[in-house]
Amino acid sequence: MLFNTLDFLIFFVIVVGLIGLFKFRKFQHILIIISSFYFIFYTDNFFVTILISIIFLHFYIGKEIHKAGTVFRKKTYFCTSKGFHNCNK
Repeated sequence: MLFNTLDFLIFFVIVVGLIGLFKFRKFQHILIIISSFYFIFYTDNFFVTILISIIFLHFYIGKEIHKAGTVFRKKTYFCTSKGFHNCNK
C-alpha cells in the first residue's frame, strides 16, 4: 500500500475516524499499533517479521539497561541497541 493510492486514503480515513470514536487513550494506542501492523503486513509480510524482531530486541535490551548497575554498562547496552550511531559520549 503506497501513500499516494486510493487504498491508503480509505485506510487512513477509517483509522482516523475510529481513533476519534475512542475516548480512552489506551484504546487509541492499541488501534494505532494494530493499524500500523496491518499497514506493514499489507505492504509485505516479511516486514512484519522484521518489526516484531526489532520490538523484542529493544524490549529485552531495555530490561537489561534497567538492570545494569553501572553507567558504562547502561551506555553499552544503549549504544548496542542504537547500532553505535552517535554514541561518542
